Amino acid sequence: MSKISRMRCGGIASVAAVALMLILLVSSAVQGQVTTATLLGSVQDPSGAAIRGATVTVTNVQTGLVRTAVSGDNGEYAVDLLPVGDYAIRVEYTGFKTDERSPVTLQIGSRARVDFALQVGKISEKVEVTGAQPILDTDTSESGQVIERTRVTQLPLNGRQFIQLTLLTPGVVPEVKGTLSSPLSLSGGSVNANGARYEDNVYLLDGVSIRDEIYTRLTVSPSVDAIEEFKVHTSNYSAEFGGHGGAQINISTRSGTNSLHGVVYDFLRNDALDARNFFDPQRPPFRQNQFGASVGGPIIKNRTFFFGNYEGSRIFKGITLTSALPTDALRSGDFTGMGPIIDPMTGLPFPNDMIPAGRIVPFAQAYLNKIPHAMTAALGRNFAGFGNRNFDLNQFTARVDHSIRESDQIFGRFIFSNVNDTEPFPATVDPSGNPLSPPGFGQTTFQKSRNLAAGYTHIFSPNLLNEFRFGYSFLDVGQHSQNSNVDFVTQFGFMGTNPPPLGAGFPSIVIPGFSTLGDPTTQLFVGNNVFTFSDNMVKNFTRHSLKFGGSYKKSYVRTEFVFNSAGQFKFLGVFTQNPFADFLLGFPAVATALTGDPLLHGIGYGVGAYLQDDWRVTSRLTLNLGVRYDINSPFRERDNKFANFAPEIGGFVIAGSPGHINPAANPGRFPGVPFQTARELGYPDALTNGDYNNFAPRVGFAYSPFPTVAVRGGFGIFFDTGLSGGRFGILGFNPPFTGLGVALNFNPATPIPAQTLLVTPSFNAVLGQGPAKNFPNGYLEEWNLSVEKQLGSSFVVEAAYIGSRGIKLDGTLLPNQPTASAAPLSGRVQFPVLGVDLEIASAAFDSWYHGLILRGEKRYSHGLVFSGNYTFSKSLDTNGGSLSNFSDQSNGAPQFSGNIAAEKGRSSFDARHRFVFNAVYDLPFGRGKAYLNNYSGFADKVVSGWQLNTIIVMQSGRPVTATIPFDQSNTGANTDRPNLIGNPNSGPRTPNQWFNTGAFQLQPFGTFGNAGRGIINGPPYKTVDLGIAKITPVNERLGLEFRAEFFNLFNHTNFDLPDRQFNTPGFGQIFSANDPREIQFALKLRF
Repeated sequence: MSKISRMRCGGIASVAAVALMLILLVSSAVQGQVTTATLLGSVQDPSGAAIRGATVTVTNVQTGLVRTAVSGDNGEYAVDLLPVGDYAIRVEYTGFKTDERSPVTLQIGSRARVDFALQVGKISEKVEVTGAQPILDTDTSESGQVIERTRVTQLPLNGRQFIQLTLLTPGVVPEVKGTLSSPLSLSGGSVNANGARYEDNVYLLDGVSIRDEIYTRLTVSPSVDAIEEFKVHTSNYSAEFGGHGGAQINISTRSGTNSLHGVVYDFLRNDALDARNFFDPQRPPFRQNQFGASVGGPIIKNRTFFFGNYEGSRIFKGITLTSALPTDALRSGDFTGMGPIIDPMTGLPFPNDMIPAGRIVPFAQAYLNKIPHAMTAALGRNFAGFGNRNFDLNQFTARVDHSIRESDQIFGRFIFSNVNDTEPFPATVDPSGNPLSPPGFGQTTFQKSRNLAAGYTHIFSPNLLNEFRFGYSFLDVGQHSQNSNVDFVTQFGFMGTNPPPLGAGFPSIVIPGFSTLGDPTTQLFVGNNVFTFSDNMVKNFTRHSLKFGGSYKKSYVRTEFVFNSAGQFKFLGVFTQNPFADFLLGFPAVATALTGDPLLHGIGYGVGAYLQDDWRVTSRLTLNLGVRYDINSPFRERDNKFANFAPEIGGFVIAGSPGHINPAANPGRFPGVPFQTARELGYPDALTNGDYNNFAPRVGFAYSPFPTVAVRGGFGIFFDTGLSGGRFGILGFNPPFTGLGVALNFNPATPIPAQTLLVTPSFNAVLGQGPAKNFPNGYLEEWNLSVEKQLGSSFVVEAAYIGSRGIKLDGTLLPNQPTASAAPLSGRVQFPVLGVDLEIASAAFDSWYHGLILRGEKRYSHGLVFSGNYTFSKSLDTNGGSLSNFSDQSNGAPQFSGNIAAEKGRSSFDARHRFVFNAVYDLPFGRGKAYLNNYSGFADKVVSGWQLNTIIVMQSGRPVTATIPFDQSNTGANTDRPNLIGNPNSGPRTPNQWFNTGAFQLQPFGTFGNAGRGIINGPPYKTVDLGIAKITPVNERLGLEFRAEFFNLFNHTNFDLPDRQFNTPGFGQIFSANDPREIQFALKLRF
């Protein structure tokens, strides 16, 4: 290397170092944003010697974008930051024929290699090659899957949510039904990738986050007709990506081209052709209409392009719900055969086990008047209710791309989405994910989403490029009871609860063996305003491709979780020896209520920077070396209106300093509870310390021993960003600003409502929630090894192993939970004035994952594209996640918080076997095709243009954990599991008894059960979806497409998880199933 070259390299390295330091000082923890692709390769002469100085010209076929590069000393060239699409490549060098390749398709996030061997001749002579596509990845070590536009728009999707297509990726499984309720499920749910929790996923739309700061889900789900393609990165991805260790789902919206193109579409479904659900006595009414239009084209040819999309959804769905309701005999106080029923006033049994009508309190009668009657005289799921759900969506997407000159391109994109949803049976579920609330307690949800992205790409030289992105995301979500006009609190004279509107609606009633009555325990109003700035620079050397940069994020969140504001009452049979009798007489064992407004305004920021070096060591070996560093500040409250649990004082730490705390604080409402300020206890403003040790190295290799074989492997560390806005939001429940209080041991001489919730007869417990003072960020160590083989020109097969180890993962602990004992609870807790359900977020949990993947994929050729994969895996953990899962544990906490090791078991989303196949096939009939190609005119229109599309899924059952719905351990936590005395998976596997219920036994009072987590195998899942399309040209500009789509074609019954509550009538039974066969028709007019 010459002295001048060394000086240039040194100068660039110095600039890179300075830029990296500046980014570390001023930027925030947001992942890098790859929505483009890289084209690279080598230029050689006929002998295989490298050609230095060859000119490589790359032209986008759709937009006319032109980029150039020059081959280096070793003949290598690279063209970075190319928009996805089809390209023509031309290589020129004096003394050799010009070599052209077209079209070459570049996919999102890809590093596509196209090598050239020039032939001796005149430069005016051409060698043209068409149809050759790079399909073998020989330059990166990551694992992932690209879902290109053909599959995005043509595969059958029930609901047309793009997130469904991420499940085509090896190692990716759907989240478990029953995952903690989130209003953002309206955006399509979520997924788990290679053993990572769903809250560890990242969603990028045009390089800008659409991940909610509170629930960690999608804030908006773009229409599949607005998506060009997307990539699911699942393991050992570039250091450019960070913030979380789960899947990085990278989506690119469509842009305009030099030709005007568009589509108008309507997808229709109703119940007329649907099959009946296994548990429905009849088909409920159903109407679904998803409609919209897209248009894109040039504003200025080869310079400026536009694209727009509108999509609307109108869904009217009848829902059938099975509930466990009191029989008519029980409603009247007749407990014949269930006695003795003890009268709490006398301590003697009621005569004939009959409670006199005059003793049934008005409080209980109000609920009996609200709910329907049971349909049978038997206990258990004895009622089938019907209700109607109405769902409305309006979404607009607009994008403009402009090429200022060959070296400068900009774009802007805006998406607007409004959703309204009314549910007759809200997301109140039992531990198996089955809805419980009977009719009468509906819920309404609204969601407003806005997302803006803007980008600027500047090319300093063919080997030095820069990309800048700005993003803004807005989210406003509300969820409230349809009984919000009911003033139950005032009607019955409750004290210690919030008055309306916060305390409006029916209090929640929990009675073991029966459906939960009352309105949803949580009403909420949350929002995000998130600003992001990122900058990425690429510098190519002879053998090194350096990419470095960083990003800044500022987040403003608003949380108002109104939990149990009208009160929650648990009737456990403490007073009468029968839970329902306790209810009729008005004697709860536990009452919980929230006082005060938990509204918080959070502000968070951080720092993120990365350096990635893709080093082509030899023509066969590439090393991918990277490092990432993130700083993530915990959210602080804008007005210091929050507090956190402080174990060192057995009370709460208040934001601020003595004499300078928010005036809403009212410590006097909580006698006996210690309070001190953050300054006094040495706490930061956020009341929890940030983690500044998040160095995340990545190393990988891609080795190609033969032209058609690639061996890839790597190891990396992937940090989480720490506490979510949801964890911040729960700080709004803490004294002295709000009070989530518990009253125990009610006076049997005074039924409710004469007793107030927070004025206690004997033992009062104040609850609280929050993160530990020192809360390190959890991280995943991930590793992978794969062998990929190309067969022919368009087909590859792969065998891969992927493993991960989760360390310091977030989860819930109960620091005030005592050890199991038959002794009175009040004398055994560490903090007597605080409740056992006091929760802290703790980084004390772990996970383990091992997966074997077999994959085959055919790129589009001869009218056919398909892929299939089989995953054999095992996922273990000690906790289901910070947003815990109801199939795992009722409140996400361990059975005993003092023994986390005993919680190691199958993850709630563990699917031991999973097979997925998908295909889009343009049938070879008609003119220009292999068969029936002699027809013309009308006959040709009949036989041509047919297409078949399918998705096939087979998956083994998810794990289920048996739990006890009452406090057998006498710890006050209600996290108990029973004893295991047999094989639970030897059961008959029928809906009436899925597993062997006799394998469990109630342990002695005051002890923990020995049954492990996830030891029951749930029902498997199998489905075949099929689409048939007929595409008919109307004229040269117009085409008409008719589609018929069959979901669950063979009407296979896929049961939900069984009831897991031991010692209840429904234990081991299944009460719901996934959708039966459903048929959808669609019409599209293309132009």
